[in-house]
Amino acid sequence: DGLMGMGYPAISSYGALPVFNTFVSQGQTDAGVFGFKLTSSGAELTIGSVGQSAVSGDFTYAPV
Repeated sequence: DGLMGMGYPAISSYGALPVFNTFVSQGQTDAGVFGFKLTSSGAELTIGSVGQSAVSGDFTYAPV
């Protein structure tokens, strides 16, 4: 259901709250955002923020 439990609750095939939504509902994150950095030399997941070292410029957020 999404990548590593990061999908929307409505698309969950097993009826449980996805991992990311559980973190948010329990106040375990600073913000309801996450970021992935995928490169040929490795990967990084940040929860509650976006890894600023992986990007340049400003973000534009949009509700989905």
